Amino acid sequence: MSGKPDLWRTPFRYFRWASHEKPAIFWSCVGASLGPISLAVVPPIRHRLGDPDREKIPLTYPSKFITYYVLLVSWAGLVSYGGFD
Repeated sequence: MSGKPDLWRTPFRYFRWASHEKPAIFWSCVGASLGPISLAVVPPIRHRLGDPDREKIPLTYPSKFITYYVLLVSWAGLVSYGGFD
């Protein structure tokens, strides 16, 4: 009688069994395990291929003067956006 193999005693046999009997679960676990590995492997490869780091996202809002000026200009109708006249 051939049953389900034990994961901790015969892991390779268990993985082979799971890949045939439960392929969706097996391959989703394989893909999920590649995520943390890619965090360590992909950035150095990206830098070697010439892909620069992205610009940092600003952590502050624009100044109040610029915000109020944009609101004033848009309310006063001094700027035509085209197509909305």
